[in-house]
Amino acid sequence: MESLREEIARMRKSLVDAGTLDGAFEEVESSNKKNYPMSVFIQQAMTAYYDESAKLLSSIDDLMVYKAKEIAEIDKAVKELRTKSSNVGAKKVKIAVNATRDLLRQEDLKGAKKSLAKVAFQLTDLMNNLQPYLSLLKLAEAIEKSEKDEGSSSK
Repeated sequence: MESLREEIARMRKSLVDAGTLDGAFEEVESSNKKNYPMSVFIQQAMTAYYDESAKLLSSIDDLMVYKAKEIAEIDKAVKELRTKSSNVGAKKVKIAVNATRDLLRQEDLKGAKKSLAKVAFQLTDLMNNLQPYLSLLKLAEAIEKSEKDEGSSSK
């Protein structure tokens, strides 16, 4: 069991070292106040982030098409996406969002649209990279539960 916990820690560190996540992700993990299994809590938090971000990306794309002259309105939505990404520790997504904001400030809507596609890619990549980590967490939790159940039934 200890080696599994070490593997989970290595995997989390590798996600940070690769720039996929930053320290804010650990804050998300530590905010689990309801004693949910960590895998469930992280899955719910990151799925909510993904769903909200996907909606924002769609809204931003629509704004770029239908309100191209409203750079401030587009930037406000992009800033909201950056804040959400920062809050969950989605470092690569945040970097891509910042690049999009820079292009918007330069009023390069064509470049910003291309950059937005990179944001969408980074968002999907983040969720794909989290899956093995969550799988290991679930496995560790199942083993811990089994060990607890065995310990309490043998008494």
